Amino acid sequence: MIRIRWFAGLLASAALTGCAAIGSSGPVVTASLSSSHCGFTAEGLTLVSSESDWQQLQQDRVGALPPWPARDDRSMLVISMGERPTGGYSIEMRDARIRDELLVIDVLVERPGGGMVSQALTTPCAILNVPSEGWDEVVVKDKTDNLFYQKL
Repeated sequence: MIRIRWFAGLLASAALTGCAAIGSSGPVVTASLSSSHCGFTAEGLTLVSSESDWQQLQQDRVGALPPWPARDDRSMLVISMGERPTGGYSIEMRDARIRDELLVIDVLVERPGGGMVSQALTTPCAILNVPSEGWDEVVVKDKTDNLFYQKL
C-alpha cells in the first residue's frame, strides 16, 4: 500500500511539473499590431532586436508602434506590405511555429476587391513579438502556401 501511495505521489508530481513547463512557455509568437497605417513604405521584413533600435524606428514613423517586449529574450518582427495606393490591403498573422531553426509564419493577406476603395495611401503591416533565439531564418507565407517573404 505504501508503494502505491509513493508511486501515485511520484506520478502526480511529474504530471504537475509537466503542466507547469507547458503553461509557462506561452506562445512562440504573438501579434502586437496589425494596421493599414504603419508608416513602413518599403515592402519586406524588419527584425529589431534591441529596445533602443525600436525607439529609433518609432521616431521615424507617423503611427504609434506597440511597446517593446518586457522580456529580454524577445524581439520585434515587422512584416510590411509597403506603400499601397488605396485602402483594402491588410496583413494579419494566423499561426507561427519554429521547426529546425526555421520560424514559419502563416499570414492572411487581403487585397481590395473589384468594388470601390478609398483613394488614400496606406502602409499595411503586422508587427510580431518573436523569440530572439531558436531560429536563424524566417519564412512568411499566405494561406495557399505562396511564399510571401523570406529572410536569412
